[in-house]
Amino acid sequence: MLQWGWPRRWFVQRARLRPGAVADDWFVATLDYDGLCVTLQACMASARPAPRWVIHGTLGSYVAHEWDPQETQLKAGARPGEAGWGWLARPGELWLSPDGVTAPSVPQPVPGCAGDYRMFYAQLRDALAGRGDVPVSGAQIRQTMRALAMGCQDDASM
Repeated sequence: MLQWGWPRRWFVQRARLRPGAVADDWFVATLDYDGLCVTLQACMASARPAPRWVIHGTLGSYVAHEWDPQETQLKAGARPGEAGWGWLARPGELWLSPDGVTAPSVPQPVPGCAGDYRMFYAQLRDALAGRGDVPVSGAQIRQTMRALAMGCQDDASM
């Protein structure tokens, strides 16, 4: 939430779509900032996975198709630091429009970078030992918790 500050307005819709669902399994949240609109969504009842990230701008769009692979790699027995650790199997796609009007026809592949959750915990360790900054501030944690709590209310518009 702190990346762009607190949104001017937001609206959250939630639903239970699967038969017998005891918790919400679908949501869409729209966050309105000055000059920026962010849409977050998830659906546990989808037959086809949606892209992980879709970012649109006036001269193009970026699409990432995969989640961070580290958890799946750990479950499969891989260990941090091994060859291929944290790398996405499928590159993202950059769709560029030369003039902001003409639709791009062919995406350019954009390889990601290797993820490594250990860096966060190393920063936290160092901060607790007095050798660095805390990787996430208390203000960031409070704003995230506030957003989650507000999104869980029945009237989740602001």
